[in-house]
Amino acid sequence: MDFGKILKEKRHQAGITQEELGKRLNVSRSAISNWEIGRNYPDIHTLVEISTSLGVSLDELLENSTMTETMIDTTKEMAVNQKKKRGKLFFVVALCSIVSVMSLLFFSFSKQPTIVLNAVEYADSEEVALFNKEDIKDITLKDKKMTVLFTIPKDSEYVGYYVDGSNQKGFVNLDLYKTADSDVNQRKLVHDGLIEVDLDMFTKVNKISVNYKK
Repeated sequence: MDFGKILKEKRHQAGITQEELGKRLNVSRSAISNWEIGRNYPDIHTLVEISTSLGVSLDELLENSTMTETMIDTTKEMAVNQKKKRGKLFFVVALCSIVSVMSLLFFSFSKQPTIVLNAVEYADSEEVALFNKEDIKDITLKDKKMTVLFTIPKDSEYVGYYVDGSNQKGFVNLDLYKTADSDVNQRKLVHDGLIEVDLDMFTKVNKISVNYKK
């Protein structure tokens, strides 16, 4: 006897209608009817509830091997679907992680301060002269540490810089000067073609103007 006939027989023995059994199982009467005519089968969880409601064992309900094989196939199919869902979920999570990292990198890059060369009127003295534009070869910035690569005449034994700015606006001005006078009271160093400027004194740096003699 197949599952549908067993279900119908046990239901009649229990003296309940399809509608009453459906209410116990929280399913429609037509679902009970479909099970009894063999159109489809309940899931494992519902089978346990049927067994309890009708007072029969699962062995009796699953007496027919076709029913058992069908449920095994269904279980396998569900497992495959779950695996596919996990694979899709992993892909979505990985994609979101990549997008987040790329967004963070883009945001970090977009927040890098702008460095501009700015020509200014400057009155040279006998001791100090502002860099010419051609003196400045390259400027790099990393973690508020700015490096200026330059070439200047050998008679300018010393180089130095003066830096000021506004923390509120994030603007920084940098004057690079050259001198042969070691007594000039500014930040100076014997040059080797390189100046390193520490901008840690500024809490916010959005724009750096490197001034040169106009």
